[in-house]
Amino acid sequence: MRQTHSFFRATHKSALLIAVAALAACGLDSLPDDPQVGPLEGEGTFGSFVWSGGRQRTYEIFIPPDEGGMLPLLIFYHGRASTGAAFQNITRLDAIALRERFVVVYPDGWGTEGSWGVQSGFTIADQLLINDVLFASTLIDHISEELPIDQNRVYVAGFSQGGMMTQTIACLLSKRIAAVLTVAATPHQTFTQQCIPERAPFPMMLIIGTEDTSFPWGGSSLTLSVRETVEFWARKFNCNINPVVENLPDTEDDGTTVVRDTYNGCDLILYTIEGGGHTWPGASVAFDPSFGVMSREINASEVIVEFMLRHTLQ
Repeated sequence: MRQTHSFFRATHKSALLIAVAALAACGLDSLPDDPQVGPLEGEGTFGSFVWSGGRQRTYEIFIPPDEGGMLPLLIFYHGRASTGAAFQNITRLDAIALRERFVVVYPDGWGTEGSWGVQSGFTIADQLLINDVLFASTLIDHISEELPIDQNRVYVAGFSQGGMMTQTIACLLSKRIAAVLTVAATPHQTFTQQCIPERAPFPMMLIIGTEDTSFPWGGSSLTLSVRETVEFWARKFNCNINPVVENLPDTEDDGTTVVRDTYNGCDLILYTIEGGGHTWPGASVAFDPSFGVMSREINASEVIVEFMLRHTLQ
């Protein structure tokens, strides 16, 4: 398989969530048309770009070998202060995409802070009025023009502020997204008043640790609690508000255990990592200890892919 090197490999180390004075919140508005795009290259892993909202936006992409047929598309959003390439390495989603035959795209957040426009008013990208929902729509259009993408199997997943981004996309692009998956993230405080998806219910899975200090389990002045988040979606999806709770086997001596809540009447699942920090469970590399314990009880990448590939738009 041909490999080429990305031109956009810089990484940035700082806190994963920024708390700044909120400007007027950006509305969950309509998407303008912006057709400017850049090239793709064959199969393998490489970097490319699109023009979106008058700005050049970069991304990494993995394309499996051409064996014919239509391909699912997963768009993965990294956490703030990181890059698509960094989380390409952390998650090892490429290896799963090769095995299961889907395309995976890792967009880069805006600027040196790698921030996402989650339409909260408090991220750097929000303050600069970066329209990352437009960026997502442009990516889907561009990649679908270049590759045989199955429009009924387009998915979004994200970590930390990238997880906030996936939930924003869920509100505005629900007719295009087959499933939504988040790790170590809950939405901003005004989310429940802003989010009115065109399509509901849709499949959603969340994974978060009880000791996550960036997105506290009980919420913060900036973010919803885990229970507020899941109950918002459960009501939006008309699920049974009381989940079926299952304690998964404790197979690793890592100080964590996993509880899975399944909400009947819809495809909504919450994985609680008891003792887990602001990390990617089963990551290929160790996180800074200041982010808390990284669980190896589950592999978040495998769990995400298994869930998403069970679902289609139709």
